[in-house]
Amino acid sequence: MILAIAVMEKKLQCHQSNAIKHQHYFSNLIKDNTLLLIAIMVPIFFIGWKISTRSKLVIISRQFAQLAFLALLASIRAKAGQSIARIV
Repeated sequence: MILAIAVMEKKLQCHQSNAIKHQHYFSNLIKDNTLLLIAIMVPIFFIGWKISTRSKLVIISRQFAQLAFLALLASIRAKAGQSIARIV
């Protein structure tokens, strides 16, 4: 029982040290690439601002649903065509 607790403590320390390493990595990444992050975030902000209107969002979601449905139909047709080709 004591051995199991010691193993768990060791694993916990390992995970905590990994978390600290990742925090330092991402904080340094943000500090070093601030302009790149701003260049990425500004267009995303304006795109989100533009499509924030509810009606546009509904239209876009309908178009996405139609596109996904057409992709599903195409994959079903392709699978059906393959199974027919195997039979013949």
